[in-house]
Amino acid sequence: MIESELRALIAAGESLTVEFKYDRQQINDATIYEEVVAMANTQGGVLLIGIDDDGAVTGSRPRHGQTADPTKLQAAIFNNTVPNVNTRISVVGHPQGQVIAIEVDVYPEPCATASGKSVRRIIGGDGKPQTVPYYPRDQRSRRTDMGLLDFSAQVVEHATMASLDLLEFERLRQTITRLHGDQSLLKLRDAELAKALRLVETRPDGKLAPNIAGLLLLGLRIRDSIASTDAQVALPSSQHPRRRQG
Repeated sequence: MIESELRALIAAGESLTVEFKYDRQQINDATIYEEVVAMANTQGGVLLIGIDDDGAVTGSRPRHGQTADPTKLQAAIFNNTVPNVNTRISVVGHPQGQVIAIEVDVYPEPCATASGKSVRRIIGGDGKPQTVPYYPRDQRSRRTDMGLLDFSAQVVEHATMASLDLLEFERLRQTITRLHGDQSLLKLRDAELAKALRLVETRPDGKLAPNIAGLLLLGLRIRDSIASTDAQVALPSSQHPRRRQG
């Protein structure tokens, strides 16, 4: 990072992706690790050490003898985050003092400090960025938003292969034939066909169980089956077509 880029960030102020840290009494390493993790768990960003919350540059203190060594700080962050977070660090000169700039990329998987603390950034009710705990429910939601977690692949707790409609399997085969799909699928038994299309999952006991996608496509009683899941999925009645009973 160069001085002109630093000035632009300071002028724009703190945001979800930019954090200023006062360093006159030297910010401790644990705080740096936490702020890096928070950015990795959100949208990435830049941590600027040596700047007050109001944007005044007060300068960063030496962290390694008489200087701040970017390579040593980068290594410390890498070794104290899980998974190891890579950063780009530069010491930027400014008339009011040097500023340590730590650039962080967004990570697709949840990050934590080596001590086990996982945090993220939000914009608080006062319009200012905050670092808050990153709970499992938030991690799940973020992975879904990023397309890394397929909600429809979740197994429905009490559903079995008997929850699937034999007539729907036949309709599925007819659709494959009509749309000139993979003809090898037509030779598969119902369970094998469901596995090939990822409409079922294997439970720990080795038995097959429909996932949400399987129930939506082939299920006998969609509403009753899905309502039993922890997710408590609520679907409008218009999405539950009448099915012929086999």
